Amino acid sequence: MLALCAALCGMAINQGWPVSCAILVAVLSGSLLGSLNALLSIVGRVHAIIVTLATLGIYRGLMRVITAEKRIEGFPEHFRVLTEGYWLGVRPLIWYSLVIVCLGTLFLRYTRTGRSLLAVGDSPRAARMIGLSRGKLQWLSFSLCGALTGLAGAFWASSYGIVDTYTAEGWELKAIAAAVIGGCLITGGTGTAWGAAVGALLMELIRNGLVILGVSAYWEGFYVGLLILAVVCVDKRLRGTVT
Repeated sequence: MLALCAALCGMAINQGWPVSCAILVAVLSGSLLGSLNALLSIVGRVHAIIVTLATLGIYRGLMRVITAEKRIEGFPEHFRVLTEGYWLGVRPLIWYSLVIVCLGTLFLRYTRTGRSLLAVGDSPRAARMIGLSRGKLQWLSFSLCGALTGLAGAFWASSYGIVDTYTAEGWELKAIAAAVIGGCLITGGTGTAWGAAVGALLMELIRNGLVILGVSAYWEGFYVGLLILAVVCVDKRLRGTVT
């Protein structure tokens, strides 16, 4: 989804569209693709992870068809400036991330809809008993995540200045790892936006640490995998102790 949205954004920019419109294309495209995943999961009654894995290849193939497997590059400077330079000594992408994480925290913690999302993830049966619509909340979750993925795609195109067939390949596993390391349960019901952000930061620190130590990049997955196992085991032990 990220690659496809980045490609659509890049193509819009190179066609002379205003930056705001090109970003909107990426966000709306991501939201639409996320909604499609939700529809397949709800109507087809297929587990969300299975649907996501299935459409992963479909969207990647669609991206390659749209771009004819050619690179999209040569973006104008007014688009690249979105992610270049420093604001108060910090890269713009860091500021964007902080804003999104803060908004995500406010949404999940202080709004009725956000709390309902966590409730459905924690216990679908209990949520249904108190009148929460699992289908509508699941659609909302997929749609919002898709929109954020589209936004990430636009920032990717601006930051790297190029979109090709290998854009964001393998990043879906990194996204899952960041969430798990940050305390989010795969089954749902537990997790915070800040936790996921810390998980992503920790993964990046591991990657940078391996580079500094001169360790091959191929070992990154090994250490991240060990970290995921450690986090899951510790979490399970703590929950068992509390129980």
